Amino acid sequence: MKYLTLTYTGLLALLVGGCTAPTPEQYDRLARQLEDINKNLAAMTESYDTYNRLLAAEEQEARIRARAADVRKENLYKLRRIRKLSENPTEEQVRNYLEQILAASGEEPCDKEAPQVKMLRAIGPGHLDALLPYLKAGKPVAALELILPELVSPKDKQLVLENLKEVPVLAVAAIRQGWGNDARETIFGILEDGKYGEDLIPYLKTLTQNAADRERIVNLYINRESTGALYPVIRDFPDLDIVNVNNRAWARQKKNADTAPQYAMRAAETGNVEALGYVINGFFDPKTAELFPGADVLLIKLTGLSLDRKTLTTWYQTNKDKLFIEEKSGRFSIIE
Repeated sequence: MKYLTLTYTGLLALLVGGCTAPTPEQYDRLARQLEDINKNLAAMTESYDTYNRLLAAEEQEARIRARAADVRKENLYKLRRIRKLSENPTEEQVRNYLEQILAASGEEPCDKEAPQVKMLRAIGPGHLDALLPYLKAGKPVAALELILPELVSPKDKQLVLENLKEVPVLAVAAIRQGWGNDARETIFGILEDGKYGEDLIPYLKTLTQNAADRERIVNLYINRESTGALYPVIRDFPDLDIVNVNNRAWARQKKNADTAPQYAMRAAETGNVEALGYVINGFFDPKTAELFPGADVLLIKLTGLSLDRKTLTTWYQTNKDKLFIEEKSGRFSIIE
């Protein structure tokens, strides 16, 4: 959409055409009116363009959703046509069954209740030899990885330990089968390399036997990105200097705009003044507010002030060099 920019001469002709010449004061008033009109026209154009962009984006998203729904229907139809696995299948039958499921289900994300996962569960333990090549091929096999721990039997110990480094998803199966101690170093290496991690976090306490193990996990929290799920694990470690840990993690992670908020909130809660300012600014910025879940409650708790941008920002900027956190109340106070 194009908007018309009214010229000074044009507006003057419209307003005073056929009349006597305007006074200097009228000229000034007309100039201001012209400027206001052109600003309003520009704003209308910008609003119109923004609306069209949003509308186009919404239509595109709707088309993508519709195509995804069509793909899911087609995949579901293909899955339903796959014959059930026999009660005591051969390795060849297992491979053929698996290949059909993987081909029919595509690469879309799935959960444990997805049809393809339920079908893979029917394979049962005892066929790890047949499954490993698919896990090593480097192709998307999310459904198989999701169900894999249920497909490992006590007889597979040697096979699991031999392939654990190459197939990190086997780590959960190893721990669940009670082989965690035999695989401790390999599993810690997997975590430290960042190859696999989130699913292992609930089992970390079973692998932690001494101070050296605890230090490795703390260092993982500090140095690797998006390690927030580790925080509940390390928080319970004995003799942990949580203030030091939070300060180090915040210093290490604050340059990553996507994940810094979670570290800033924890550091602020244990007294980091810089992190507190980061939380205040980020929470009140519409562009980043969603990255600070729970920051509203935290800021009220830490400051005792109302949740108002001007109030909190002014208070912080005025007092940031004099702030400290009281141990008993857990609230920031000002050094008098």
